Amino acid sequence: MQQDTRQWKWRLTTHKSHNWFPRCTSCHTCTSCKVTKSSKAFPQTSSQCKECASSKKCGVCDQELPLIAFPKSQWKNAGRATGSWTLRCTKCHCCATCCQIKDVRAFAQEANTCIDCQQHTQTLHCEACDRILPEKMFNKHMLLKAKRCKGKLVCLACADRGFSTIDVTAYHCAECGEQGHLKFSVHMLKNYKARGRRQQLVCTECCRRFATIEMNLKDKQALRCTCKGQQHSHSNEKCKLYTQKAGEKRWPGCNLKEKKAVTEEDYKFCERMRWRKKQKTRPQ
Repeated sequence: MQQDTRQWKWRLTTHKSHNWFPRCTSCHTCTSCKVTKSSKAFPQTSSQCKECASSKKCGVCDQELPLIAFPKSQWKNAGRATGSWTLRCTKCHCCATCCQIKDVRAFAQEANTCIDCQQHTQTLHCEACDRILPEKMFNKHMLLKAKRCKGKLVCLACADRGFSTIDVTAYHCAECGEQGHLKFSVHMLKNYKARGRRQQLVCTECCRRFATIEMNLKDKQALRCTCKGQQHSHSNEKCKLYTQKAGEKRWPGCNLKEKKAVTEEDYKFCERMRWRKKQKTRPQ
């Protein structure tokens, strides 16, 4: 086997104790990159050049891998990598979601899922209900507004309940429970937040419902109490609300039908709202 002339002459004048070994001409070609290089480019007794024999850590899978595990462009740029650049092995060029091999520009820095898949599977935190939800559960216009004004993220369900990017505080409606600030009148919330005042809040929908029931009860055909005095007497047979059959229940407006119908729950709701009026907590 032929040896380089300089290698042979140096071998005759140098002993092995100098930690030097002769290399034949064919062994000057790296077994990995197949490039012929000088003896200085090879570690002692290695068939791979120093560049190929060295390993680097993949910034995605965090594994120490040799040159052959990286694309040429990635290995070439590894030496002059910046803070916004991540070394990515060939295996990590395959998206973990869609399983397609893509260019490095299709990925975020250290992500194993491509940007397109991330946009479809990205989750966001709703600050109103404190839940992690898919991005499709949020209004695009509201997301842009929150980013532009540095507001709070609110999902579609919470937006329907009256929460907004401005205020995610839950206010308690005395009838229907927790609601956002948009479900209440501005004047009522202002009075509620005033120092020393903690009146019961009633949302605008409940106020609207109360007004509708009151209007239906004023209908000429609606049954109403005909007892003398302010309170209804269940033993008064002359009252129109007196029960005619065993187990029958009557209340004002129970005879109304279709859109004007007043259920027993509607009447109880109306009584509670009237009581709040007497307590000087009239809904606005």
